[in-house]
Amino acid sequence: MHPLELEQVNVNQPGTEIKVRIKNHHPQPVKLSVGDIMTQIGPRQSLSVDLHPQADQALQAYPLVVKGENLPTLRRTVFIYSPSGKAEWTKLDSGELVLRVAQDGSVVELQKDNKVVAIIAPLVHCAGKIPHLNLIPRWLRIMQHLINGFTMIARSPDNLSSTQILMIIHTAN
Repeated sequence: MHPLELEQVNVNQPGTEIKVRIKNHHPQPVKLSVGDIMTQIGPRQSLSVDLHPQADQALQAYPLVVKGENLPTLRRTVFIYSPSGKAEWTKLDSGELVLRVAQDGSVVELQKDNKVVAIIAPLVHCAGKIPHLNLIPRWLRIMQHLINGFTMIARSPDNLSSTQILMIIHTAN
């Protein structure tokens, strides 16, 4: 069993800080690095580390890497949503509700009264990476006429494993 445990990982909105809590189950102190921060954790103690990644996109995959001295590396992917990050949006408006879909398919926002009330992200990820998706505008237009509510269809242009990813998001009144 690995003596280090990632007890908790929190992303504080709007995606400007990642708080990581690590537990050392070993009876000896362990020197470690979390990202580019070097530190030491006492025997059978927990340690909190704050990371401040740069989030310039609406959604980014951040590789969290914890390296303990003479221990296998711990790796996790943390997804960071930044409302001020770059994205090209398609907007579906239904009165008081607005659905914003990033053109690359990375994130969907649901807004009510001009405030974000829900985020769906990442829509798809493979091995810690967010694949680039494309909206299919003709299907979007057709489905808007057929269904009372929101509908969005996206597919992967990268032909992931020769399989087309089809995604439909729908909310009805």
